[in-house]
Amino acid sequence: MKPLVENIKPNFPGMISYIDTHDKLFDIVKSPSEYGFVEARRGCCGTGLLETAILCNPSTVSCADPSKYVFWYSFHPTIECYKFLANVSFQQIRDSILSATPSN
Repeated sequence: MKPLVENIKPNFPGMISYIDTHDKLFDIVKSPSEYGFVEARRGCCGTGLLETAILCNPSTVSCADPSKYVFWYSFHPTIECYKFLANVSFQQIRDSILSATPSN
């Protein structure tokens, strides 16, 4: 996808950006403490073995501090992780727009 976006980007200066959240999330999972997280192997909500939507329900115990977890359950990040990824995305978009804007 990135080569396609880079190919058409000159036709739409400042309007198209390629944002890579997958690699950043993978970095967070590999080194959670570098990003302020404590736990990346287990979800905050679930059984501790398999955290999925059906096992994460009102009768399930969740962690005391979700902001320390990368994942809410097995595959959905926590709000804190989503906030971090959103900030990274915003910075990438901003940098892309600024680099496409001609300077006076």
